[in-house]
Amino acid sequence: MKFDFIPSKALIDQRAIYDNFKLVQNLHPKKKIFVAVKADAYGHGVREVCAPVIKAGAAGFCVAYVDEAREIRGFGFNNLILVLGASEAKSAAIAQKEDISLTAPSLAWLQEVVKYLDSTNPNKLKVHLAIDSGMGRIGMTRIEELEQAFQFVQDNSDKIELEGMFTHFATADADDEYYHEQQKRFKLLAKGFKQKVKYLHCENSASSLLEEDDDFTNSLRLGVALYGISPFIKPQKLEQKFKPVLSLESQISFIKKVSKGTKISYGATYTAPQDEYIATVSIGYADGWLRRMQGFNLLVEGEFCPIVGRVTMDQLMIKVSKCYSIGTKVTLIGNSGSKKISAEEAADFAKTIPYEILTTISRRVPRIAVNKIEE
Repeated sequence: MKFDFIPSKALIDQRAIYDNFKLVQNLHPKKKIFVAVKADAYGHGVREVCAPVIKAGAAGFCVAYVDEAREIRGFGFNNLILVLGASEAKSAAIAQKEDISLTAPSLAWLQEVVKYLDSTNPNKLKVHLAIDSGMGRIGMTRIEELEQAFQFVQDNSDKIELEGMFTHFATADADDEYYHEQQKRFKLLAKGFKQKVKYLHCENSASSLLEEDDDFTNSLRLGVALYGISPFIKPQKLEQKFKPVLSLESQISFIKKVSKGTKISYGATYTAPQDEYIATVSIGYADGWLRRMQGFNLLVEGEFCPIVGRVTMDQLMIKVSKCYSIGTKVTLIGNSGSKKISAEEAADFAKTIPYEILTTISRRVPRIAVNKIEE
């Protein structure tokens, strides 16, 4: 799909990506950093994100599905790509062919996957054993199963290579007792597993900022902090150094002065309390600006303007103080004049988290790299 006449756009600040990565790298100089770029790089555009993080020193990428990994390979990036989810067994042949690492959530998964592998292929399927230390999502919980999985890999070493082992924390964002329990379980299982792996990783964005550099793990997975979004429930001092990466903009497509009593949008949920200017903006819930954002303030030339009436599929209406020109920029996330709107503020209003606000921005909204870091 071409984007010649879509007025909305997401601006992706590649310098901010680079600088955010370096902040974490400086905290953990001895560790390899894998960057989470699943869900189109948290809505930022995977190609726009991959180039600056590789330039900054990323060891590779983490995605959710084999198809996401294949997209990155298609861009010409040859770095490690780890699929974090439990992939379909039949996708293993593609992963083997294209040198994509898969998560092994169980011995049974390995036993099924090996049926699809080609022993004549010079590539072996690289796997990372998943430990369920308390997330309750995927992974092994007993040292016996880890040992059995390793033995199975050894018995099929013509097709499979053990590359890594990891876990995922459920409450690192809260830095609570359960988070520390998970750490202890992971260390106990990892220490009990006598085999060395190339990559041992457990830190996500939150835990990478909480924990000092250590020698227990040798790699980490950087997610939402890369994009300048706080990974914590309660603010942390260090977060102030991270720069927001995405700005979301649209423009006024129509404007009119309405009389007192005029009703606006579906359901007639807004009635003008007086004569006022109503501007139509070319963005809606099909673009990812949620229907429940009615009442949220957008920015026009440094002035906050509330969304009035329900957000529709492709358009929304705002109340403005004067008759702006058609094409005037409207900021949904980002800076305008001396004021700004953050993804966190939008999430608070929508009673959700910034992850949802960002990943909901649809692919018909063009991602445009600014402050470019050349590939």
